[in-house]
Amino acid sequence: RAGYELISRAELPFAVAPGNHDYDAMWSDARYPPVSDPRKIDFTPETLGALHIGGLDNFRSVFGSDTPFFEGKEWYISSYDGGTSSAQRFGAGGYTFLHIALEMSPPDEVLDWAASVVEANPGLPTIISTHDYLDARGRRRSSPLIDLEALDPAHNDAEDLWAELISRHDQIFMVLCGHHHGQAIRVDRNAAGNQVYQILADFQDRGQVGLD
Repeated sequence: RAGYELISRAELPFAVAPGNHDYDAMWSDARYPPVSDPRKIDFTPETLGALHIGGLDNFRSVFGSDTPFFEGKEWYISSYDGGTSSAQRFGAGGYTFLHIALEMSPPDEVLDWAASVVEANPGLPTIISTHDYLDARGRRRSSPLIDLEALDPAHNDAEDLWAELISRHDQIFMVLCGHHHGQAIRVDRNAAGNQVYQILADFQDRGQVGLD
């Protein structure tokens, strides 16, 4: 909160897209019990386990739509589930942009909400931010240890997000993400034939990224 207050006091529009460490709980899936012998761990769900995440009450207490960060701000134009996903308008370089922050591996109802925000703001160049989208090799692939869609089909993975939302709306020109330790970029053409820039920039392990 203290860090984001610096941005807020500067009166800059901003958003926060929750990632796995922002959820109230993480727990192991009983179908993938981790092995106890460290010599047998190969960083697959079968040996390391697979994690569920759940609950965003603590996140909403700081970054919810009714908090001082966002309530009453004219640039904060829409939210879903109390602000776990949100939309903002901002100006830069003489243009007005639409930005949509999506919760991690968003379910169908969140994608429907995001599509409605895009449709309510026709023609605005649009950026999507979400936590888990590209890996460090530029693939739209989740870590097998925190692959929410694999554990619960109610979630959408990155390929679903591309197919069901991003590629269908021509004004979405950029996707930003983190989560995977590394950096990557890929460019694909959407259904209209235009380029969409998809960028991984993970700052959690940036020192190691520089060495790599």
